[in-house]
Amino acid sequence: MSSELVAAVAEQFGASEALVQRSAEARAAASGSAIDAILAAWSGGAPAPAAPPVPAPAPAPEPEAAPPEPIATPEEVEEDAAVEDAAEVAPPPVQGPIPAEPEPIPAGSLNVMLLGSLVLFAIMFIATVIAPSSVGNAATLDAVRSIELSDAAADGRDVYLAEGCAFCHTQQVRPIVTDADLGIVTLSKSPLVPGLQRIGPDLAHIGSREKSGNAGWLAGYLDTPAAFRSNSEHPSFSYLSSRDLENLVTYLAESK
Repeated sequence: MSSELVAAVAEQFGASEALVQRSAEARAAASGSAIDAILAAWSGGAPAPAAPPVPAPAPAPEPEAAPPEPIATPEEVEEDAAVEDAAEVAPPPVQGPIPAEPEPIPAGSLNVMLLGSLVLFAIMFIATVIAPSSVGNAATLDAVRSIELSDAAADGRDVYLAEGCAFCHTQQVRPIVTDADLGIVTLSKSPLVPGLQRIGPDLAHIGSREKSGNAGWLAGYLDTPAAFRSNSEHPSFSYLSSRDLENLVTYLAESK
């Protein structure tokens, strides 16, 4: 930058050289020209180069025109009209009946139903259990006598208990339909062993039966059950002494 040009311009415009220098630098930066050229133009020489023009924004592209709608043929017009007529004539869909919600059962009705069920159960129990058993055993109750065991049978009863016979056999005929074929009802004062469960046959009247009422048959069966019944699962009492086996047989024979 020429200091003479700066001084000449400052003197011409009556401004300070520093102000002229800054103005020339700013104009040179804006126009892209040299500072000396700007100062020369201000001092009366060539005109100062103008700032490059700002390019105008490009015009926005015009939207493309929509393609023209195709012209429908007479056949298509008739077809569309037929579809519209069918839509107008079609009846609305028929809805099915709405299911009605069940009415709640009153609390009083539940009590009546429960009471009726209990009464019906009681009637059936009496008709099927109590009445048949009472009728079937009424004729024999008066004929039942208390069993009196002999001394040998009493000892045999002890063997019966010691060997656990009561775990598989009962000696108690109950007044119910289930026990109707087992004989007369066992008296409450009977000396026989009631038993815990009936896995094998009831032995309340074993002494009254055709085979088991025979002491010899009973002794042989208790000693070797398989020799008398091939499918028997009864345990063998062959380990008993002859006296214990004899007393056990006597107890069973007197169980009538």
